[in-house]
Amino acid sequence: TLPESLGEVPDGAIIQQYQPEQDLSTLMEIYNQFNANQTGTIARTAEYWDNQPKWREYEPSLFWVARRDGAIVAYLKASQWDIGEFGYLPDAVGTMMGLFRHFFQKAKTEGANEIGGPGLSTGRKMFEALGCAVRRRESNHAMIRITNLESLLGKIAPLLEARLKASDFSGWDGWVRIRYEADERVLRIKDGKVTISQRNESPDIDLTVS
Repeated sequence: TLPESLGEVPDGAIIQQYQPEQDLSTLMEIYNQFNANQTGTIARTAEYWDNQPKWREYEPSLFWVARRDGAIVAYLKASQWDIGEFGYLPDAVGTMMGLFRHFFQKAKTEGANEIGGPGLSTGRKMFEALGCAVRRRESNHAMIRITNLESLLGKIAPLLEARLKASDFSGWDGWVRIRYEADERVLRIKDGKVTISQRNESPDIDLTVS
């Protein structure tokens, strides 16, 4: 839910509509950096960006880039008044928030007081900092298949560490084995850090009752 007052886009930020011919290479760099530690994202080629899949449709008029000192540092694209995706460089948080303000102002001008967006924790923190009331709703029909367990665990390790730090088990040390049909890995938890190995240091003992 959008706040009554949104503030102004920061000085020095220039917001323009996305121009594929001149902006694509920079957008690909931002996307790759922003999603390096996200799970479920797709390695996109230039052709992928050009031929946006129908299930990721967007409105060209709602696809913006934000420039700072002449260079693109953030982007946002939407369909109706729902944010499809966004991304920004590590030092461009303020510019990204300015781009959100720009989008919110456009939405309010059209009479929209509520918008939807992806459930990234970074986005939620920004929305709340801008004065939005945020509700989380899970509605996803995607089917996910693990193709590389070690890679997946490596990408979610920072999130696991953050959750561990905020839990009642922040000081716990030990091992946790994660197994599924095709593979298994062991997580070593020590001093709040999560590392990945193929086997536990302790032996496994399998018992049967036959």
